[in-house]
Amino acid sequence: MNGHQELAFQRLFWQNTKHIPAIGFLTGLRYSLIAYGPLGLAALVSRNVTEGLRTFTTMQALGYALIEYDILEEDGIAVAFIANDEYVPADLKEFMHERLLGSGPTFFRDMRQENLPLRLIESYSTGPKDGWV
Repeated sequence: MNGHQELAFQRLFWQNTKHIPAIGFLTGLRYSLIAYGPLGLAALVSRNVTEGLRTFTTMQALGYALIEYDILEEDGIAVAFIANDEYVPADLKEFMHERLLGSGPTFFRDMRQENLPLRLIESYSTGPKDGWV
C-alpha cells in the first residue's frame, strides 16, 4: 500500500465510523508497537521509555503517520511528547489526534515501564462530546 492509498483508506474509515463515539481513540488503543513494523521493533528493544521515544522520533520516517513527533527532554529524560499535525488534512485532524491519544497508552504499556516519565500529554482535540470511553 502506498501513502495515497493509506490516506484514502483513512478518509473512508473516518467518514464511515465517525458517528461512533471515540472511534479514533478506540482505534488507537489497538496500535501495539509491533504493528509499526521496524519502527516499533526498534522502540521495543530500547532500554527505557526515553530511549524508546528517541528511537521512535528519530526513525519515524519508517512509519505511516502524517503527524510528526518530537520529544522534549529535561536532564536526559523525556517529559513531553509533541505532535505536529501541519501535514494532516483538515478533514482527518480530529480522527488522527484521537487515534494518537489512544495509541499512547498502548505504546507505554508495550514498553512495560512502571515509572512513566511523561508529565503531560496535550492535544488540540477536546474528545468526543459524550466523553472518553
